[in-house]
Amino acid sequence: MILVWVDPKREVNEATARLLREQGTWVIFLRNSDEAKDFLSAYEEKAASLRAKIRLVSNRTRPIDGGEVAGEELGKWFKASPVWKANPFLLFCGEPDKVKGIRHDPFHGLFVTSDMQVLLAFGVEKDLLSS
Repeated sequence: MILVWVDPKREVNEATARLLREQGTWVIFLRNSDEAKDFLSAYEEKAASLRAKIRLVSNRTRPIDGGEVAGEELGKWFKASPVWKANPFLLFCGEPDKVKGIRHDPFHGLFVTSDMQVLLAFGVEKDLLSS
């Protein structure tokens, strides 16, 4: 499993990434939406073999590329992509009040949470629909 994690504050997430790596997940940190789009575009030709292996997680806000809605916009792009739309996307924010009202559609692989346990489950491919 490959978890592409978009957040400019990598150091804040290293402990969580370490836990995921211990479970066999490859964690790739990228700083912004442009880096994520470039990375994913480089693998479009191999998407068929990687489709079941790549998941994308993003923090909610990034001043460099969209401010308060950077994560939401990246999620919309990812889910609209003909290549990646079948892959799960998780928008994570450690502040519960800031994710209230953001579209959460687990049946279409679009998850929104402030719960670190949900993030960990997502990162090791646990079925979030049954939890």
